[in-house]
Amino acid sequence: MVEVDAGLRHALIETVAGLMSPDQAQRKQAEEQVKALEVTDDFGVLLCEMALDNSCNLAGRQLAAVLLKQYIDTHWSQDAEKFRAPETTPVAKNMIRQMLPLGLKESISKVRNNVAFSLSAIAQSDWPEQWPELFDILMQAIRGSDEFAVQGAVRVLKELSRDLTDAHIPTVAPAILPDIYRIFCESERYTVRTRSRAVEIFTTLTSTICTIGEENKSLQKMLLNPFLSTFSEALVSALAVPDSHTSDTGLKTEVVKALTVLIKNVPKQMSQWMPQILPPVWSTLTSSAEKYVREVVNEGGAEDECVD
Repeated sequence: MVEVDAGLRHALIETVAGLMSPDQAQRKQAEEQVKALEVTDDFGVLLCEMALDNSCNLAGRQLAAVLLKQYIDTHWSQDAEKFRAPETTPVAKNMIRQMLPLGLKESISKVRNNVAFSLSAIAQSDWPEQWPELFDILMQAIRGSDEFAVQGAVRVLKELSRDLTDAHIPTVAPAILPDIYRIFCESERYTVRTRSRAVEIFTTLTSTICTIGEENKSLQKMLLNPFLSTFSEALVSALAVPDSHTSDTGLKTEVVKALTVLIKNVPKQMSQWMPQILPPVWSTLTSSAEKYVREVVNEGGAEDECVD
């Protein structure tokens, strides 16, 4: 690995500290320093190192992770909408690709989430051509025993699934759907939000498969039919689960979206589930309306916040 300039590393640490200063003049000076540093070859590498360094203070790591995401948005690829010169060098890109996935295991959610956002941004320009290993890295993470790695990888896969084309779907969908189903069903192991994102991935993949199926019915049957029955049963069952640590309105909303896509695109196969779908959907709608009136209209309570 290429050695990074120690002076530049020290300058970045001081700059990040300045950005967090209560003194407005120091913050302004640090903001100008960021503009000077971001055009150096190693700026992104140093931000990545700092975000992942457990010896750094937490606030500094969180800010470094945010700055890294901003840096990737503006300097990673000249094809990006927000691109500003210079583009990240090939050497720096390779170093960041090697380090950044390690942050998926981070226990601090704000750091882990920004790592996931950064990986998603890189994937938009690099996967699969420049970074073919990324998908295997993510699959290894969601199949592992580290809960934080699963949460981080699911976040990346949610974004990645939106950019899949008919060239990717035949290989990606069969690989990912069994694990997405497993994560959704293991309600005591994974958080409600992670399971909600798993449903979002299923919905996105299903929509793409069905769009492809308009021109290629055999491909749709091959990709969707092996999972249709088990997923449908799990989704329908989830609607009937009372709100608790394993279920809430957010999860049920994603479940309803998934079922809507299935009913719209494969109505014949879904007809058997309609008697089981309608009662819990109606119950959810009425209870949600009551909750809205009680907590929003009448200001009878505070909104619950569930984080992963």
